[in-house]
Order: sequence, then C-alpha cells, then structure tokens
Amino acid sequence: MCGNRQLRSIIVQLAWMTVRKDGSLLEKFDKVYKSSGSKQKAIIAVARETNDKNICSNKERRRLQNKSKRNKSCIKIIRKKEPKETIRTGDRV
Repeated sequence: MCGNRQLRSIIVQLAWMTVRKDGSLLEKFDKVYKSSGSKQKAIIAVARETNDKNICSNKERRRLQNKSKRNKSCIKIIRKKEPKETIRTGDRV
C-alpha cells in the first residue's frame, strides 16, 4: 500500500477491528499469517480485502441509486398527462 500515511494507518486499525468481529476476515488473516508468518502482511491482506468489499458495495449502492432515479423520472413522465377539461352545466358549447 502506498499513499497517505494517516489514511493507511486508519485503514489498518479498522482492519484489526474487523478481524475481531468478522469470521471470514479472521479466516483470511489466519490463512495469510500461517503461510507468511507475518502479522503485518496478514493484516494488510485483510485491509485490502475490506477495501475491495467497500468498493464493491459503493458501486452497487450507486447503481441502485441511479436505477431508482431513472424509475422516478419514468413515473413522473407517465403521471404527466394532459389536464382534463371540465364541463360545467349551464356553459354554452
């Protein structure tokens, strides 16, 4: 990982927190730790995994938001009709 050191530090801290709470990420951590023998490498692997999950969920959220916006605009077009003319009794035609 490269980039902003503070951001990287926060991401690694979040990875440690998620390892304690998420079983699948704990399995990932254990797998990498056993193969590499390094906790640092294992936690970076978990941080990347959580980052990938976040990116995917954000893309999905944006796709659903765009879909709902399109549906709302379609509904507005469907609802938009010509105003009905009212005929009052006593009016001359």
